[in-house]
Amino acid sequence: MKISVNNEKMIISELDCSMVGFNALQVAYEELIAEIKPAVSCLDIDLTAVNPTDYSTLAFLEACDTLCRERKLEFKFNNASTEMEPIAKSIAENFNFRPIPKAKSIYLVAGEATYQLGTDIVKLTSFLDTLARSSIFYIKNPKKINWRETFYYMDSTGADAVPIVVMICFLVGVIMGYQGTDALGSFGLNIYIADLVAMSIVRELGPLMVAVICAGRAGSAFAAELGTMKVNEELDAFSTMGLNPQTILMLPKIIALMCVMPLLTVIGNVVGIIGGGFTATLLTDISGAEFTGRVLDFLVPANLGESLVKSVIFAFLIAVISCFRGFSADNDAKGVGNAATAAVVSSIFLVVIADACITIIYPMVMQLFGITYGVNV
Repeated sequence: MKISVNNEKMIISELDCSMVGFNALQVAYEELIAEIKPAVSCLDIDLTAVNPTDYSTLAFLEACDTLCRERKLEFKFNNASTEMEPIAKSIAENFNFRPIPKAKSIYLVAGEATYQLGTDIVKLTSFLDTLARSSIFYIKNPKKINWRETFYYMDSTGADAVPIVVMICFLVGVIMGYQGTDALGSFGLNIYIADLVAMSIVRELGPLMVAVICAGRAGSAFAAELGTMKVNEELDAFSTMGLNPQTILMLPKIIALMCVMPLLTVIGNVVGIIGGGFTATLLTDISGAEFTGRVLDFLVPANLGESLVKSVIFAFLIAVISCFRGFSADNDAKGVGNAATAAVVSSIFLVVIADACITIIYPMVMQLFGITYGVNV
């Protein structure tokens, strides 16, 4: 590569990056930057030796394109071959019409985020109103629920999720058992590993891990499905026929997820405790019978109830938020992807908030009814 400067024009000739490595290409680019003087207003590249299949050179040209846009220089090509001419034309058009993205002010970003949050809250309020009205109608007329669709979603979000739930919860139990062995073993309190595993899995990690798994699997699937239907104008077809797509398409998903998540949580709790017991019996002198007996003595029915209450509330949040994001998706492919991403992120965020609230409120409610919530030691 040769660089020459003629008045206000910088000319690059003998450009051929096909036989050079990344480091040499970086050196050539840095050399180009060093040669650009304040008086230079145009970068002219001779494409005589450039092959359209030479991707290193094409990458170098793209870098020059970005550099010229940043420096506000004119960008030209000369002597392009017949095969190279369409590519050169495409790069030139890209240079002429692609604006340089400008960094937004932090205040502007914060303002846009606040406005978007307020808009989402207003839309979600209207969405929940529609859901409440349709729920009342279907409670009075349960035969009109599309049970076939409900059973389909129960199968796809429940039975199909069992393997991943078993794997994740077992490994979480193994980790908790190992951490308990490491922390309590040095004090000779190995028997309390069962207490630690039982409490952490049943009250927190079991329903929380199942919720995260369902948000990633079912939540993204719900949002992508509804978003795709919106892009294909299937939702408009429902409205044209006088049907409410939000009611028809959303309720089976909510019912299905609220039915299967408590079952998945029970499976996750059992498998997680088994994983903790596996580690405890493997690394300490605790027998399987001792570990199991300690777990049964430690837990009370209210602990199991907390786990199930969390799972039902988490399922409702995941299903509603995912459907809301799907119905709110933009009418293009990117909109569907963004809706699926937003569904997962929003669902996990609300699940964590709900988990914190239930963890604080649930024991208070149990005490009001005189139900033993403490542990049996």
